[in-house]
Amino acid sequence: MKKAENHIFINYFKSFQRIFAATILFLCGGFLFAFGERHVDEFALKNGIPVYVVENKNNQIDSVCIGVKGGISYFTEEQSGIENAVFKMMLNGSASYSKVDFQNVIYSTNSRFRAASLREGSVLSLVSMEEYLEETLPMLLDGFMNPVFERKEYETLFNEYYAQIQSMLNDPSSLAFYYGKKILYSETPYSISPSVGPESIGNLSLEELVYFHKSLMNSKRIFVVAVTSMDSNKLVSVLNDYLGSIPAGEDVKDFPSDFEFDFNQKPVVFSHASAVGTGFVVRAYDVPGFKSEAFIPEIVAEHIYSQIMHNVVRAKYGACYSAEATNFSDVANVGCEYLYRVSDFTDLKKRMAEARDIIARGEYVSGTNKDGSFVYRKITDDFENFVNSVKNSMYSSLATTASTASTLCTSLLVWGDLTSLDEQRNRINSVTYKDVQKVFEQSANAEGGFWLAVTGPENEALVEELLNRN
Repeated sequence: MKKAENHIFINYFKSFQRIFAATILFLCGGFLFAFGERHVDEFALKNGIPVYVVENKNNQIDSVCIGVKGGISYFTEEQSGIENAVFKMMLNGSASYSKVDFQNVIYSTNSRFRAASLREGSVLSLVSMEEYLEETLPMLLDGFMNPVFERKEYETLFNEYYAQIQSMLNDPSSLAFYYGKKILYSETPYSISPSVGPESIGNLSLEELVYFHKSLMNSKRIFVVAVTSMDSNKLVSVLNDYLGSIPAGEDVKDFPSDFEFDFNQKPVVFSHASAVGTGFVVRAYDVPGFKSEAFIPEIVAEHIYSQIMHNVVRAKYGACYSAEATNFSDVANVGCEYLYRVSDFTDLKKRMAEARDIIARGEYVSGTNKDGSFVYRKITDDFENFVNSVKNSMYSSLATTASTASTLCTSLLVWGDLTSLDEQRNRINSVTYKDVQKVFEQSANAEGGFWLAVTGPENEALVEELLNRN
């Protein structure tokens, strides 16, 4: 069986699991229990770049984002993460502002610059107090247009990437998701990652980054989002000075989404020295994608199911440190049951099936009797409480200026409009028990699924035998 050896750089670095409450870096925005209550003014630069402005009436903190559509459609698996690397280099010095200039302004004005990438594109963002925006906005724009790509900063950035990759390779939990994605995403468009990883880091030279930056300068791919108190005409004038000369290139490529993953594969077990005495087990299966109307019911189902898994697999049997159900929040999506730090592999599949049977019959564990047996309640009796718990997690981080700008960026990148992300979130207000039960039966409770584990060498044969049992 294969070994998880640290020096073998294969495929990509698992960036992180994305959940809807804190999903794709930009998923924030809205108001309590009603997303989308905002007015957006639309402008256009002289070259057609759209500018979306929300007047900031809530505080003195402004946010401006520059987005570039396309993402992984514009590079290969061997170039995974190149766009993210270029965007990070945009904040390491420009023609008019050195890296020290950026650092000094960040310190003196308490501003924040950020670069982030999704499969569908990347965003360069600024959060700044309104009184400093005239000073900080030109830095953001010059960084985007005229990054200097100094070799010292390139080496510093890639040393950080190497450190992240090495940390991942030394962490059995991260490796479980890394290998799972590597296997499931093979021969699909998702084999290309927005993150720099083991398969690509050796291919991304400084010269490659400089060349790739030039390809981003296409007005048809670029947009600007601003949540600000700055006068709109003044804002558009500044944007025109920097971005207005970008020429129009080819139309934005269609993002691939019409494909499926093969979950009917034999279980795979990897051994790792850091997993001695324990294990990390994943069962992956098909779930509704991020844009699907069934995505919100899936989130609620996972919330209920995670509570049941915790009570059964951890509390009743003491089989692991924690257990949960989650998904990757992608347009083409993967859901999974995940057991963290398994200490007892005995009848593992049966114990997980026991947890699924409880939710399948419409119940959840509400407590325990004196003899240790479970007390059950109907999910329908407390369904509103489960939904409200999910609502609270969704809304808890959505009250900032930056989150409003980020919401619009995400909606534009993933859906191509300003409202679809808000409409997706608002489905939480109308989700029904029937919706949740249906999606659970079609996802976690469906037969099959792809099993994967990372464990210590002493348990490798045992875990492989257990996962191959019916």
